[in-house]
Amino acid sequence: MKNLDYTSADLFSPIVDVKADILDLPFEDESFDLVFSVYLFHELPSNIREKVLEESKRVLKSGGV
Repeated sequence: MKNLDYTSADLFSPIVDVKADILDLPFEDESFDLVFSVYLFHELPSNIREKVLEESKRVLKSGGV
């Protein structure tokens, strides 16, 4: 897409930019304007979901989505 920079991350996929564990993302705090996941939460045990959201918020810039 025009004017869109993105980084894809996954622990197992061979076609992503970064191999990463969603509970320990290898990015600095406030690295991204947007963080989203596809087909993730329904796969996770309920006790892990809050930790995933916390890690996602950590890498999201202030005012991000």
